[in-house]
Amino acid sequence: MPLLVMKGPREGQCNICGIFGPLTEDHTPPKSCVRPTSVQLRSIMARVAATPPIERGIISHNGVRYRSLCSKCNNEILGQKYDPPLASFVNGVSAYVSSMVQLPDIMSIKAEPQKIMRAVLGHLSAQGINGYQKGTATETCRDYFLDESLPLPNNIKIYYWLYPYRTQILIRDAAYMDLRIRDPIVVWLMKFFPLAFAVIWDKNNSYNWSLNELSLYRSYPIDWIVDLDVHLRPVVHPYWPEAPTDEHIMMFGQKAIIATEWSKPKKGSMGQV
Repeated sequence: MPLLVMKGPREGQCNICGIFGPLTEDHTPPKSCVRPTSVQLRSIMARVAATPPIERGIISHNGVRYRSLCSKCNNEILGQKYDPPLASFVNGVSAYVSSMVQLPDIMSIKAEPQKIMRAVLGHLSAQGINGYQKGTATETCRDYFLDESLPLPNNIKIYYWLYPYRTQILIRDAAYMDLRIRDPIVVWLMKFFPLAFAVIWDKNNSYNWSLNELSLYRSYPIDWIVDLDVHLRPVVHPYWPEAPTDEHIMMFGQKAIIATEWSKPKKGSMGQV
């Protein structure tokens, strides 16, 4: 399969519920959070390699999107139930950090963490063609997304932090390892202005990142509203956690891309979707 496959077949297995049938296109991140524009899509290695590889990217004129979800999961559940609370949180942060006021170190926004967590998991599940299988997490992710009464599974943590950059990062099924802990975990990542979200599968609860954690509310009711803090200082490095450091490494699969704004075509340099 080519490295960057966005459209896929018109019929197949939904990446969230697993039901076979007609597939629809999902924007990741959702359109309510990021206005779709023309972007250039490349492998994540174009960002983190010491010597960036020479690579033909793909131009998408309507944002990052995958034909990978059934209409019910995409429109009825994500679009109607879970995307609005995510967009309200994201756009609230965006309006605040884009203002001319003097910003404090921490801001707080009222939000619905259970719906936001399901939106993040849903859109990251949508990333990639034929991506229903998620190893041992397949059924637990599906059940949590579809059943509003279930808590977030105990081995999943979801973090978020300020990301004041326009470059979008989407990573699914990566392996992250802190070289001091030496116990790899699975990481999914979605970064777009003004927030980044990381989903980690930590079977031994050995990783505790010093970031705001949505999964602290894993057992809250679906409609519960809380004050979510966003730390505005210090700003996390724009390449963390995808770029290796002296303390950690990260290994990627095919579902790891970078999307940058694109405005003018270069002759013979890339394809289009």
